[in-house]
Amino acid sequence: MTHRVFTNNGYIESVLHNTTEGNITEAEYLAIMEAIKNKPSAPNGYDYRLTVGLEWELFELPIPDGEEEDETATENDYQEALESLGVSFNA
Repeated sequence: MTHRVFTNNGYIESVLHNTTEGNITEAEYLAIMEAIKNKPSAPNGYDYRLTVGLEWELFELPIPDGEEEDETATENDYQEALESLGVSFNA
């Protein structure tokens, strides 16, 4: 089975499996998946991004122009925001 990881500026953007062309080993893929499973919970208005060193880094979520900060954001909101940045949740 082959696996591919896409990175940008030191962060993992997405991970694919069963690809025709791989660029990481099975062990590297499993380490990334384990890190994703152990993602810490972030406070409202923040989320974590995974570095290529497999460390979670806290960052503030952008507030779209014309919108005020919403203190009632849900986990689904965070997942949608990450997916819009190209983060894949396929295991």
